[in-house]
Amino acid sequence: MGTIKVKDRDDNIHQLTVESGSTIMEVIRDAGLDIEAACGGCCACATCHVYIGEEWLKKLNPRDDDEESMLDQAFYVKDNSRLGCQLEYTDELDGMELTLPYSRDQFGVPRNLDIYGTMNTADRSIALLDTALRRRFRFEELMPNAKVISGSRGDGYIEDGEGGLIDLRALLEAMNRRIRFLLNRDLTLGHAYLYNVKDFKALRDVVLNQFIPLLQEYFYNDWHRIQLVFRDVEQDNRPVEPQIIEHEMLKTSDVLGFEHDDFEDLADYGVAAPENITPDAVRKIYEPQE
Repeated sequence: MGTIKVKDRDDNIHQLTVESGSTIMEVIRDAGLDIEAACGGCCACATCHVYIGEEWLKKLNPRDDDEESMLDQAFYVKDNSRLGCQLEYTDELDGMELTLPYSRDQFGVPRNLDIYGTMNTADRSIALLDTALRRRFRFEELMPNAKVISGSRGDGYIEDGEGGLIDLRALLEAMNRRIRFLLNRDLTLGHAYLYNVKDFKALRDVVLNQFIPLLQEYFYNDWHRIQLVFRDVEQDNRPVEPQIIEHEMLKTSDVLGFEHDDFEDLADYGVAAPENITPDAVRKIYEPQE
């Protein structure tokens, strides 16, 4: 048990009682002083920023990478800046003096200013920041909306270059239905991928250079599941032609020249050549099975 002295934003000095093991942030917050501590002490914000008296700095553990990163987001950072949540009180810190940062600059927000921010739910690294922000903002979920895809005709269709049509809206909905089933709804494909697609060449570029690399990450290179998203296989792993993700069964006897009990037959996967990704290869993704 000891004490610390805290100078608030009005230059008042508060002497606070501290128990060993408590963080400086917890002590200041529990005393009702003006410290936000939005993340609750998990080093996911910079709202418990304090200035440490110079003579006490050498008694503290140095900043680690996480604290340095958060302080980069704080205002009015000085050499003696620390995050209160990262400072655990010990008997050696009895009598420590610190100051709460403040600015005497006037600041206001006009009534006609709205602030919009976007957060991708697929990115788990923002989860803690998300928790802190939820208390201060209204959140509105925006899931993929195929209806905003206009295609080249305004109704979501594009010409396939062979006298037929491809329904971009049905394509996105079919792929996302399978992704929700195989993974989860947070990893569904956004409509922005197809928003500016006006012809089949542009669609093929999206499939090759955006959809396939993204699905590789989602499924950790489980190519069979990627085939399921593109409906390249059906029951018993039979191919549905024309395939976007092709596969060939490598038999032990064909590869090694003899049967070997330690090895099983292997499916060898590959992406079809661009010229082999035809309109029919795309249409089969969303058209009903015969």
